[in-house]
Amino acid sequence: MRRSLRWGLHDGVPGQPRGAVPVRLPAGRNGHGAGGHGLRHSVLAPQGPLSGDGDARRPLHHRVHLLALGGSHRWRGGHQRPLSPDPRLRFLTDSRLFFLIVPACIAHLYFAKNLFRTRVGKAFVAIRDQDISAEVMGVDVFRYKLLSFAVSSFYVGVAGSLLAYQARIISPENFPLSVAIDHLGMIIIGGLGSVLGSILGAVFLTLLPEVLRLATSVLSGSFPHLVQLFTPLKVAVFGLTIVLFLVFEPDGLADLWRRVRNWFRLYPFSY
Repeated sequence: MRRSLRWGLHDGVPGQPRGAVPVRLPAGRNGHGAGGHGLRHSVLAPQGPLSGDGDARRPLHHRVHLLALGGSHRWRGGHQRPLSPDPRLRFLTDSRLFFLIVPACIAHLYFAKNLFRTRVGKAFVAIRDQDISAEVMGVDVFRYKLLSFAVSSFYVGVAGSLLAYQARIISPENFPLSVAIDHLGMIIIGGLGSVLGSILGAVFLTLLPEVLRLATSVLSGSFPHLVQLFTPLKVAVFGLTIVLFLVFEPDGLADLWRRVRNWFRLYPFSY
């Protein structure tokens, strides 16, 4: 849950529009990830042990600082006039960009899935379950917490570079605190500590507004004022969905999918 709040730390880093330099696409994607990795180490390493709710509070106030710096520096262009060089990869249209994003997404999902099979991943799990017990067993809690920040920053850097190619321009105003709250909701609904849950949560919360919009348009004939209430209705349904999942399905859609899969695998026998 806390890790999702860390997502917004690098939203102020400027992205480049699609195809700004033809040979920079693979290198730029890795460069953004490495930049996020290094920035996370440089910002968080001097701050001492990471424990308790401080893990969530620190990235939130760092986010405010970086957004202010991103809007004031001349190289950034300010909040209202970000840099936007002319794109050169004319063949990289929105439809063709799909074939760039999907392989990158699959590769990073594969890495995340196999990360938990390694020594580092097992240390992450031990700290997640009980950091005091992990420290007693000899796990360097501070080192691995810092490493988890760095890994998450690398993922955010890669995602941000791909988003810049898709959106052509990136401005800090496009990433308010509500974006971090949406990511938090995706993790809660999908399932904490699950790679599959991150996918299911993102799909669920992406389709939820579309379903509400369709239902609103269908019911607008009987309830004309329903269209004007779409925005508050979406917020209310979003909050209600998170509460219902926390109460009735705390492990998220990933655990629900696991139970359904096991039921079909064992049917008609219960053993």
